[in-house]
Amino acid sequence: MGLVGVTLCALLIAGCEPDTVAGGSVGTGNPTEITLSFTQNDVPVAVTGNLRVYSGRHIPISGFDSLPLAEFPLSNAYDFKLEAALLAQALTTSSKAKDSVFPDSVWEPVSLTVSGESLGGIDFRFAYHVKTGVFSERGPDGGAFGGKGFSGKVRIPLSEYVDYSGNLTFPPELMLDSVNYLRHTLFIRGTNHRAEATAGRFTFSRLPRGRYEILMVSLHSERPITNPPAPVPLFSLDRILDTDTSATYMRRNVAETVTP
Repeated sequence: MGLVGVTLCALLIAGCEPDTVAGGSVGTGNPTEITLSFTQNDVPVAVTGNLRVYSGRHIPISGFDSLPLAEFPLSNAYDFKLEAALLAQALTTSSKAKDSVFPDSVWEPVSLTVSGESLGGIDFRFAYHVKTGVFSERGPDGGAFGGKGFSGKVRIPLSEYVDYSGNLTFPPELMLDSVNYLRHTLFIRGTNHRAEATAGRFTFSRLPRGRYEILMVSLHSERPITNPPAPVPLFSLDRILDTDTSATYMRRNVAETVTP
């Protein structure tokens, strides 16, 4: 999964006027471009940093995925116009998109992360139609299918960063897993956020304040065995991470099995 090159950056337009709305649409009104507006508490804010676009299935662990689909610099930007053409090459050539866990769907979930100097945000609402090249809201179950289309500006809420620490535990019947595996990594799928658990404690650094679903990978080595590729289970946790609440998280069942 490669980083989209500089040639595609020309398609991303910064500094839109306040009244600019999303442009052309296809079919049922799903736009081929969306204007992203950065806000904090519903107030427009300027961002200097970067915008990254990830596959909604991105796993930010060595041996899985390492790069976003696309990354763009932000310089005092209140708005960005994102065109579907930016993702066409990345998603149609990505092995992760082709080997989708939704094999009958032509929608690919995408996540947007905004990283500014003091504010950041993560938005999981987007899906991209690989065949027709349009954006839509992601389905209510988080699946890779299109729902309601976007119109006008799409607000991307930003918040302050926090270094969030929590505790990790295992149910009694799985307690041996806590010592039999060399490495336990917690992560937010579709982002670059991950945290290593050491002695039952983990910390997510510079995580935008909010609520997130956390998954976990437990490995016997420093990275997945990839020659030949071996399926790796992704484990769920027993609660949603809330950056305003310190908590202990218990590993649950296998949520999904993926191959690096």
